[in-house]
Amino acid sequence: MPKKILERMKQAVGAKTDEQLARGLGTRRSTITNWRSRRSIPFEKVVLFCRKYSVSPTWLIFGVGPRDLRDLRKVTEERLKLLELMEDLDEADIQQVMIYVGDKVRIRDLEKELRELRKYLE
Repeated sequence: MPKKILERMKQAVGAKTDEQLARGLGTRRSTITNWRSRRSIPFEKVVLFCRKYSVSPTWLIFGVGPRDLRDLRKVTEERLKLLELMEDLDEADIQQVMIYVGDKVRIRDLEKELRELRKYLE
């Protein structure tokens, strides 16, 4: 999941490389490399990024909803509640939520592929 978050960060700032992303974040490329290799991004960095670039945390973390924080009217009440609940979690719990969501997305994608295969075999 951190890999996808980093890709969405690049998209949000118009960066094509980790070097460009690091400049946009005011950090070193090695920091981005460390996040990628540890498969973990400090939650406070995600929050700061979202504030700095007016990016929706829901979009950045989960890839759903509008990217721009100024367009929150498209966000459902359930997603807003999820963000509120996540504010009370520590970083380890947030990582577990991210793992669960990633697994859920993979399962959903596999179920879709299975349905398509069944149609093909019928």
